[in-house]
Amino acid sequence: MTLSSMRVEHHDGVPVAFLDGDVDAANADRVGEDLMDAVTNRTVGLVIVLSETRYLNSAGIGLLFRLNEQLATRRQRLALVLSPAAQLRRALEVSGVETAIPIRPDLPAALAELGDGG
Repeated sequence: MTLSSMRVEHHDGVPVAFLDGDVDAANADRVGEDLMDAVTNRTVGLVIVLSETRYLNSAGIGLLFRLNEQLATRRQRLALVLSPAAQLRRALEVSGVETAIPIRPDLPAALAELGDGG
């Protein structure tokens, strides 16, 4: 299965991307390009909501690390939204994503992480 959809909303100038489906080798590069296209030089960063993401393989996890690095070079930040009880959370813990990128349980907390305050 591949990514079924991605939509981007803006919350007080912060792009918030909602990923629905799978992120794997077949689509990780395209997803990364689409995510970076959503970020302007004026924003503090990017929030990715993974609540409807069913699967991330190593390509999807690598994408999160690359996005974090790309944003950091632009002095921007990345935050993720995912429930502590989500199955995907374990993969993020084991891979070290959670130590590199803040993972918050809801969108207001992720926006606050970027300094937006909600």
